Amino acid sequence: ALDRNLDDAQAMTFALRTYIIRTRAETTPVIESVKDSSDQEIPNGGNTDQTNVTVTGTTMAGEEVEVFDGEISRGTVRADSGGRWELPATELTNGSHVFTAKALDGSGEVSNKWTINIAPLLLQPPSIKEAPDNTNLNPIAGRDRLTAVVDYDMEPEDSISVTWAGTPGAGSRTTPPVAAGSTRPREIPLPISLVRFNLGKPVRVTFTYTR
Repeated sequence: ALDRNLDDAQAMTFALRTYIIRTRAETTPVIESVKDSSDQEIPNGGNTDQTNVTVTGTTMAGEEVEVFDGEISRGTVRADSGGRWELPATELTNGSHVFTAKALDGSGEVSNKWTINIAPLLLQPPSIKEAPDNTNLNPIAGRDRLTAVVDYDMEPEDSISVTWAGTPGAGSRTTPPVAAGSTRPREIPLPISLVRFNLGKPVRVTFTYTR
């Protein structure tokens, strides 16, 4: 009894309670990141020009998830002993892609959504500031300065170099890489001596960027 009396007649009977003991916790899959082929994270709702990405997330250790791109299944993957998983999604088409991960443990739990937009990067050829028509260099303007103008969908950390391919030797030059910075278009100076070695001759100007 509640007063510690050992007489069975004084005992109080409580309502039956049933408990379910689970051997593991049920966890909804979570998408933690989507990265491009350079291992750079694409923000949720962000843009990329790359068509191959990797979707990474977590779930219960050893469990399988199925990754969807909208309604299209991109395949299944099993989480490692730490509960982490990753799955490549390749040959994506231009436009919006909404990734989700579905648990295959019978619960049917679905993860958060991670949206990216595939947009091709349009690279415009560089121009020479001292060539107003971008065809013929003004030699008078080129006496004091020679400037390559680069404009594209750059990011401040991009590293840019310009190649002036003219007369072999002193008539050609590739500039050292410089940071793109935050000002567009980006102007990159070239040696004035290039003009002297290429008077009356065609040259080819290109640029390279590293992200």
